[in-house]
Amino acid sequence: MGKGRRRLLLPARPLILVALLVTGGQGSVASGAGPSGCPDATARDPGDPGAYRCWLLSAAARNQWDEVAERLEARLDLDEDDAPARLTLGILRGRRGQFAAAESQLREAARRFQLLRRADGQVQALVWLAHQLGVLGRLEDAGGVVAEAVAAAAGDPLLEAWAGTAAAWQMYRRARYGEMLDQLQAVEDAVFRLGGPELQAHWLSARGAGTWAVGRLADSLATYRREALLLRSQGDQHQEATALSNVALLTGAAIQGRPLTDQERRQIEGLVGEALSAARAGGNRAVEAKSHIYLAQLALAPAQVRAHLERALQIHQRLDIFQDRLLALRLLAENLASEEPRDPARSAWLMDQATDLAYSRGDLQSQARAWLVRSELAWEEWLRPDTAAGQREQAVVSSLAALDAIESIRELQPDREVRAGAFSRWVFAYRRFAGRLLWPPGESPAPEDVALAFQVMERMRARTLLEAMDAAGATPAASPDTTPALALERLQVDMGRLSRGLGSPGLTGPQRRDLLAKLADLRLQASRLRDELARLDASYAALHAPVVAGLSQVREALLPDEALLLFQVANREGRNRSFEGGSWLLAVTRGGEAVHALPDLEEVQHAVALLVGLMDSDAALLATAAGRLYRDLLGEALARLPSRVGRLVIVADGPLHALPFEVLRERPGAPLLSERFLLSRSPSATAWLRWRLSPATTADRPALVLADPEHHAGPDDPAGLGPLPHARHEARALARALGRETKVLLGAAASEAALRPSGVSGFGILHLAAHTVVDEAEPGNSAVLLAPGGGGEDGWLRLKEVVALDLEGRAVVLSACRGAAGPQVDGEGMVSLAWAFFLGGARAVVASLWPLRDDEAGPLIGEFYRQLGRGRSMDEALARAQALRRAQGVAPSGWAGLRIIGDGHLIPFPSGGPGWVLAWWHLAALAGALAGACVWRALSLSRRRAWLAAAGL
Repeated sequence: MGKGRRRLLLPARPLILVALLVTGGQGSVASGAGPSGCPDATARDPGDPGAYRCWLLSAAARNQWDEVAERLEARLDLDEDDAPARLTLGILRGRRGQFAAAESQLREAARRFQLLRRADGQVQALVWLAHQLGVLGRLEDAGGVVAEAVAAAAGDPLLEAWAGTAAAWQMYRRARYGEMLDQLQAVEDAVFRLGGPELQAHWLSARGAGTWAVGRLADSLATYRREALLLRSQGDQHQEATALSNVALLTGAAIQGRPLTDQERRQIEGLVGEALSAARAGGNRAVEAKSHIYLAQLALAPAQVRAHLERALQIHQRLDIFQDRLLALRLLAENLASEEPRDPARSAWLMDQATDLAYSRGDLQSQARAWLVRSELAWEEWLRPDTAAGQREQAVVSSLAALDAIESIRELQPDREVRAGAFSRWVFAYRRFAGRLLWPPGESPAPEDVALAFQVMERMRARTLLEAMDAAGATPAASPDTTPALALERLQVDMGRLSRGLGSPGLTGPQRRDLLAKLADLRLQASRLRDELARLDASYAALHAPVVAGLSQVREALLPDEALLLFQVANREGRNRSFEGGSWLLAVTRGGEAVHALPDLEEVQHAVALLVGLMDSDAALLATAAGRLYRDLLGEALARLPSRVGRLVIVADGPLHALPFEVLRERPGAPLLSERFLLSRSPSATAWLRWRLSPATTADRPALVLADPEHHAGPDDPAGLGPLPHARHEARALARALGRETKVLLGAAASEAALRPSGVSGFGILHLAAHTVVDEAEPGNSAVLLAPGGGGEDGWLRLKEVVALDLEGRAVVLSACRGAAGPQVDGEGMVSLAWAFFLGGARAVVASLWPLRDDEAGPLIGEFYRQLGRGRSMDEALARAQALRRAQGVAPSGWAGLRIIGDGHLIPFPSGGPGWVLAWWHLAALAGALAGACVWRALSLSRRRAWLAAAGL
């Protein structure tokens, strides 16, 4: 596979050619209109910045750019003070890729509008100038111009919307996606209430780019479609081509992880053809070139692929739109390195150009992609029989540099959810690198490669959770003059010096490669220093990538009877035969580790979906499906485990997060996995290690129970959340049985306020029996619904609020359906309510993956508590409870969904239970009554806002 034909996926970044005309009018241009058909532009108002809008639309609709440019220049020859003509000419030059001329005209237009005291014209000239500078990668200059526009727009809501949208584009180019989306939301009302179609298209283009950057592909695709329709209504084929090209790009990007079918290929080819037609009709050379890149990635014949790439680069070299030029350079370099006839020398030369350009413009995304392509080319070269010495080391260094660049982008995102979404676009790089280190299947990789692959996988997993845990438990801030901080500052100076050196004229190929190698080494040193700072500085740790566990650390922390199973699930080949890393299992015990190759992602996805769909079906069919997955995922690994191993810690990936491993078995009639092993889950080995090494909390009292809270969801309550009277009745019975040791809070007392600031101190377990809201669209809004309890609380115990709970070392039981379920974020795992309680310091969380019926949940949780009361560990107590339910004839759907996340070896009551523990059976009916106490919310933004508004939240 390594020597096969290799091309990149569709570009991972939308075009940023904004639909920005200059504004005011709402009309469109008839198909037969031309500049001569436009009314006298300045008769009514010589200073109107939209005076020549008709001319610009005519050029865009009928590709009459040269004619319009000549007429505008003639106007300026007659009257050099004609600011609207100068503004329009600047926009026209920019659209044609003549950026130097555009910059000159736009700067002068802004100056003249300022002299005329026309803030509308000044702001529009500055906005378009900032866009041109951004396209050229001159981000510092663009930032200064945006600041001027913001100042000039002050006090005028419409102009503030223009300047605010330009500021959002500036945030996008600096990879600050969360801030960008917040900025766009702030001006949205003014854009669509006061602005014309040009401003609206500008805003839509920005939002499409921003939502794409944080991994919201469906949202981005819908936005670009909306923009294309708006531009079509205006007759602006030039900018419509840009929107259509983004629609084609997103349609292809949404089909991830596998080759295109013939039907999908034809669909995308049709979309690209539509964009190309509009580009040619509207004279949009940038989209014409981009279309050639898309067609190259869709083409099957090698000669066609290269011809399209050569044509794209030829156009982009003249236009100098640096993002598009970088893409063309990278793709052609990869093609020349891997496809016959090969040209390694030219490939290396093109990649040198791409890397130099990325660093000279300070663009982090381009730097990351340049390193990714460099690493892949180096890996491919290493696989050839005539490989030069040191090629593999170069591949490893380039791959690590790519991951560092990716994580630099991630660290810029201030919001956890935005960071997770933005990072999800890059996880393919981690899986690909890990797969390279472990390849090929059937051979034993070197121990150092296994250790590095383990760390690469861990750098990908549960990063948002680990960062939040760092922030919650960080040590006091370090002094700014600490040794790591000073050393990091020096390194950053050195990296800047080397980056500038890459742009020096006359560099030879060996000199450039030497500089790049030194730069990669400095980046690795900087990464280690950031790790040290994260341990010292709370504010730094809150945003910085956490220190991940090493393989040797995990081995030492495992019990003699314990194994950690770390999964990676990916296809071996993706679209156009690109290497995607493949699926692997690393089985780690105290005595060592073993590597096992697994089936591809598509096969695993299908098998998991089949098994989950059979949970309530015929036992023989379920056993057959379970046997297949057992053999594919675990058979070889479990057969090679030491005989003393009786505990498994599962670190899942992709579709395995939804797999009930408990029901897997080698063959029909064989023991289930949950009968052979005690099972627990962890989102990452690093998180598991933290929980395992944290001290357990000694409990003075058994549990704090909050049941049937009086939540306030508003009078309409569209979710149907009502009271839980049966839970309240059983909680009182429990209180009578247990006396003063267990604290039970009901109704209004079962409040969010009751948990703060140290309401759970002294209790071994926090048990929450309440409605839950699982928000698939925005996980941060998922919540346990409690009573407010005063103090300004709203009763919605959300993910971000759980961090304030004093749960250090304790266990949490979520007696509500789907507490362990939530949206899957690639690289992060399943972001669930259970996930949230680890932020408050919990060491283990028990929650259900799916709803359990009343008669299923009660006995299961009741038996689980009885076993805990006998001094058993969390995983053993749950295993015994599940075994009892199986013996009673309950189907797997009634017990296999309950799982332990975290340290399953935690023993909440090490000395066993006094008399109060035997009364836990009273919780059976309480838990069962809560089977319907969850709400799965996949509501649209408008419905969600309406509900929250009704609730007064």
